[in-house]
Amino acid sequence: MFNEQQKIAFIKETAKSASTAKSLETPFRHSEEQETILNADICTWEEDQIISFFKSRKHTNIRSLQNEYYAIRKYVKWCIENQIHNTSEAINNVSIDLLVDPSGYAEKMIDSPASLTEYLSKIQDKGVASVPVFVFNAYYWFAFCGVPQDLLLSVKKDNIDVQNRIISIDGLNRDICAEAKQAIEYITVEAKASEIIFSGYEHTINSRDIGSYIKGRIADAKYLTYDNVYKSGLFYRVYQRELSGFPVSFDEEVVRGIERHEYVGHGNDYAKRESIRSRKNKMCKTLLNDYALWKAAFNLE
Repeated sequence: MFNEQQKIAFIKETAKSASTAKSLETPFRHSEEQETILNADICTWEEDQIISFFKSRKHTNIRSLQNEYYAIRKYVKWCIENQIHNTSEAINNVSIDLLVDPSGYAEKMIDSPASLTEYLSKIQDKGVASVPVFVFNAYYWFAFCGVPQDLLLSVKKDNIDVQNRIISIDGLNRDICAEAKQAIEYITVEAKASEIIFSGYEHTINSRDIGSYIKGRIADAKYLTYDNVYKSGLFYRVYQRELSGFPVSFDEEVVRGIERHEYVGHGNDYAKRESIRSRKNKMCKTLLNDYALWKAAFNLE
């Protein structure tokens, strides 16, 4: 981190847990390069420098952007309270709306099954590959079809109905889009009965290894993460429903993430239920904002 001692002092005085410390440290890791170029701590930056920095991050998650924005605001406030020389309050005059760059969605996400098919067609084996390309094809198609990453290594052969194009796991039923059928069918055939689909490959199924594999095997530098492909698939399905006249809603997605697990057993604990309801509303709002930016990035308005 640039000006590391000062930032560490801020984190130690401010963070009440290891997770909070990590979230406060994240924006500083990303701002280090620009701070070094400018030879100026981020607490001294003016509005145009702050806006330029955040837009260069090209967030595809509004909540992540908000967390970084508020972490830096908290840092600036701490610097003012501690009378750090040249501290600027410019960030307090910068609206979050000014920090969003829809082009990040076009660079880090996709708009349709056809786009994912095109992306995967560029991945080629070079030399002797330790993992066949079909594994990576299936990895991305499971994401696009709506299998959360935390369930990926739980998917077994009997969770897949290729003929009816359905994935059923942990109470979820996800349709296999036509473009994904061949890739998912292939890896399902390769799997042994009752074993997880990625048996024998699971050690490679993480972002770091996937990224290392893709690099050098694809014509462009774009690397799609599981989370971004998952979100792209979610937005694509919602968009198709919207085109058919259905209202835009992310309630089901958010319920899967919180309520389905946390409501159970709380009975008449209304305070707890209200807390969960509040979290649900915030998450739905975040997804609605992300969805609007995804549509803008791909000219789907």
